[in-house]
Amino acid sequence: MFPRQFGLPSVFSPEVATLLERPDGPSVAIKMKLHWRLKAAHNLVQRMQVLHTRCNYHALLNQHCPIFNDKVSADLKGPNILHTHSSYYQVYAFARAVFSQVIPHEFWGSDYNREIVLKAVDKFIRLRRYETTSLQNVIKHFKINDCAWAASSNIRPGKVKQYTPLSESNKRNELVYQFIFWVFEFFLIPLLKTNFYATETAPFRNKTRYVQFLPFKGPKELMRYRQDDSMLDSSRTLGYSYIRLLPKESGLRMITNLRRRFPNKPCRAMPPQAVTDKNKQQNGLSINSILQNAFHVLSYEKARVPSILGSSVLGLNDIYPKLKAFQAHCRPAPGQAPTKLYFCKVDVTSCFDTIDQKLLLSIVRDIVQDDEYMIQKYSTVYPSAGRLKRSFIRRARPSGEFTQFSELAKSLTDGFRNTILVVYTFEERESLLALMEEHICNNLIKMGKKLFRQIVGIPQGSVLSTLLCSLFYAHLEKTKLSRFVSENALLLRYVDDFLYVTTSQDQAVDFLNVMHADDCPGWKER
Repeated sequence: MFPRQFGLPSVFSPEVATLLERPDGPSVAIKMKLHWRLKAAHNLVQRMQVLHTRCNYHALLNQHCPIFNDKVSADLKGPNILHTHSSYYQVYAFARAVFSQVIPHEFWGSDYNREIVLKAVDKFIRLRRYETTSLQNVIKHFKINDCAWAASSNIRPGKVKQYTPLSESNKRNELVYQFIFWVFEFFLIPLLKTNFYATETAPFRNKTRYVQFLPFKGPKELMRYRQDDSMLDSSRTLGYSYIRLLPKESGLRMITNLRRRFPNKPCRAMPPQAVTDKNKQQNGLSINSILQNAFHVLSYEKARVPSILGSSVLGLNDIYPKLKAFQAHCRPAPGQAPTKLYFCKVDVTSCFDTIDQKLLLSIVRDIVQDDEYMIQKYSTVYPSAGRLKRSFIRRARPSGEFTQFSELAKSLTDGFRNTILVVYTFEERESLLALMEEHICNNLIKMGKKLFRQIVGIPQGSVLSTLLCSLFYAHLEKTKLSRFVSENALLLRYVDDFLYVTTSQDQAVDFLNVMHADDCPGWKER
């Protein structure tokens, strides 16, 4: 709770972001002399430990966040699990009750300070995803002088007013700041994580929902994974990822987190000599960062041969021009009857989770043709709104198209003003394919202490997932839907959403029949 008093780095120092990242402190078996400033706080901590053992958390949870009533029990029989969530007020009432029973009132110093912190707790619980709060916002109106336990034994509140030295005031602030930080980081957050599954939901976007339990009893999604603890070794370039469960109206969606950075460990991507004492505590690269070169190589091939994407569009800016051109083509001449148009909208069920891995890998091998690619990496530094901004850019090219950086910088000067271009790495075809094969066919996720390998589909949270999905369905278009492309028809696909517009009713019916067929690998229409 008070690391500075035990010779440990402060949680507010630049070197240590949180207590969780602080180097291991002295062993608990070593008896250390208690700092004289912490004698009052030590007694309060001992009382708090006793109150913690006596507190019935489960009873408080059932009292303030009840979910097992007749209405909810009837709702739970259906597929919608969002009815089990607790409201913000219920979660706050539960946290307030726990604070009242576990944390001694003397820690706050006064009722006013206690209400200030509880109001900050309420705001913290209501935060949306990506929203943050700070310690300064919590203690903005907190009266530190009311906390008698933080004051020196020679200067106690309640005595005759006397001059408080600056060093004494700074020490009080330090102790109170560390206590408030501990309350939020190591008491409130574990309390919420232990009793609720806090997540955003598909219907409410980034609005946080607190669900007490999830009916996760071996859903169909787990059938795509197989336990495999032998895959994680030093020969792997990619590590493992975690999944989180996103509640939706019809069940759960499993989202893979591939942006998480892991501590540096000896592996093929980080040799043992690279793990030094200087970066021992630093985090290594995430899986998405390691896949950046592969992403830029595929992006280069996509730009060089746009036809490999088939009818794929990248957004509304691509959809509108094609619809506008098709409308102009189908516009009848003056005096003629208007042309009837038939629209077919088809969505592929679980498109990422049903992709055939071997077929996708063969498609990628056909696309990546050059033996070696050069990755041009550079950064730009430019002024914006009175501040300097940086952006890091990568460009992939075949090694045969070698361009000096001076020539590249000259070609970019037309698009940049007041910009500094602040160099070449090469990737062999086989190493890129091996990396993508490991990502596609040997994707590992960790649940608890067990590792699972994905045996069907590709991870949805990957930097390559959208592009790989577009390439996969573009290949199926060429083999199954090529006959539907004509002057009197328009086929558009945005990842897994198909839109087919035609002037022929027979073609529209035939298109739907093909999309309903089961002879396409990884093709499950909804």
